[in-house]
Amino acid sequence: MLAADRVATNPAVHFRVESFLPVEGFTPARAYMTRLLWRDLDGNEQSKLLLSEPETVLAVTVQGRSDTSLARPPITRRGWPQRGRTAAKAPRSQP
Repeated sequence: MLAADRVATNPAVHFRVESFLPVEGFTPARAYMTRLLWRDLDGNEQSKLLLSEPETVLAVTVQGRSDTSLARPPITRRGWPQRGRTAAKAPRSQP
């Protein structure tokens, strides 16, 4: 399941994954990043544009990984992953 796109894939279907870049004359309303391609039962080429990153789509559709296992921690202003916040330590009082 690709949560960002609300799309589920079938492991029995052979998918191809491509990066998507808009071409002149076609500017989609959304910021699509990936094209998912497959052949239907009649042998016709089908495709769907997705918002997910190509690496995520590849991991889910080809490797069978879970979309939630690919989540990255949020990036802070300094570029480091954000960690759980801890309470500030109170200064020790001296006897």
